[in-house]
Amino acid sequence: MPRLRIVRTPSGAAPEHVRRAWVGLELPLLGAGSWEVQSVLEQSGPRSRLDRWWRRLTGRLSHQQGFAVATLDAITVLEKERPLEAAWWRGNAGRLLVPGGVFVFDAQCGEVVE
Repeated sequence: MPRLRIVRTPSGAAPEHVRRAWVGLELPLLGAGSWEVQSVLEQSGPRSRLDRWWRRLTGRLSHQQGFAVATLDAITVLEKERPLEAAWWRGNAGRLLVPGGVFVFDAQCGEVVE
C-alpha cells in the first residue's frame, strides 16, 4: 500500500507546532489529486447544495492539490510518535476523527513512498 511521507510542515488552520508534528511520519495514502477542502476548525461540513455554494463563494471551501489520508489512520500514527499533538486533534477537530473522515495534506508537504 502506498504511503505518504510528510517532509515539510503542512499548510492549514491548526497551530504551527501541531502541523509541524506530522513531519517525518508516514501515513497510509488513500489517493492524490484535487480535493474540495475546508478548514479543520470549521464546526461542520456543508448541509446542502446551497450551503456548499455559499461556502465556496465566501472562501470557506476551496480546491487543493494534495494527498488524502484517512483521519483515523493518521491520528493513530501521530499518537504513537507525538501524543500531545494527537490530543490537540481530538480536542479541537474530533468531529473529523470518524470512519470515512479524510485529511487532505497539501501537495508540497509530502511525497509518495511504496
